[in-house]
Order: sequence, then C-alpha cells, then structure tokens
Amino acid sequence: MTEDPVPPVRRSATTMWLVASIAGNLFLAGLVVGSLFSARNNAGPMPRPPLQMMVSEASGRVSPEGLQKLSQLADELEARFRGSMSDSVAIRDKIRAQLREDRFDAAAFTGALDELNTALARDRGAANKRFAEVIATLSPADRKQLASIRFP
Repeated sequence: MTEDPVPPVRRSATTMWLVASIAGNLFLAGLVVGSLFSARNNAGPMPRPPLQMMVSEASGRVSPEGLQKLSQLADELEARFRGSMSDSVAIRDKIRAQLREDRFDAAAFTGALDELNTALARDRGAANKRFAEVIATLSPADRKQLASIRFP
C-alpha cells in the first residue's frame, strides 16, 4: 500500500495579504510600545531636588515640627528656583543668539554669562538667607540631627 501524496495547500491572495497586514501591524505596534518603554527607561528617574533629599533623610530623625518646617522650606525654595529659571530665560536666549551670530563677540558673550551668573547668585543668596531663617527656628536637637545627614 502506498500513501497518496498530500497536495500542497494553495493560499489565496486574500489570505496572504491578511497575514502580511497582521505581521506589519504587529511590527508597528512593537516599535511604538518599545520606543515608549525605552524612552522612559533611558531617561531614568527624575532627580530629586537636594532639599527634598535632605527632608527624606531627616524623616524620623528630627522632630515632626522640625520636619514640617523643613518640608515647607523645601517646597518654597523649589518654587523659588523654578521661578528664577523662568526669569532667566531672556538672558539664556541672549546667550543662544550670540552663539548663532556669524561673528562671535567674546566680550558680549562673557557679559551675558556674567549677567546670568549675577542673577542666579542673587537668587541663591536670597534662598540661603531664607534657609538660615528656618534653621534658626529648629531646636538644637534637630540642628544636630541635620548635621549628621547629607546636606544640600
């Protein structure tokens, strides 16, 4: 007894186009999902502001009142920092414009950088003064605990 050979299965053109379409859609979906995950993972976690890190480390080590004062200060100074960055946009735009010029003017460029540094130093000085004001209201025990943690 011999077996009858199985004739090859013929697929219709519609079936071939359907398989190709599904494969193409899966490929595109993989690209989109993969790019979303890789963009999120490559960026890493958002860095925490230094004062927020200090507040996290102070949690459980300083009094609840001291922790509340430090937390409010961290929020206040973060908002101040964001505001100073927004205020310096015009100076940063001036620096970028100077970089685009065909003829580079080193003196004007240096002047704009100095202007930016002065503005940031002025803001930093005000933040330091506010930081000292809040630290002065902490108990001696809370200040000693702050001395033992990472400082901003």
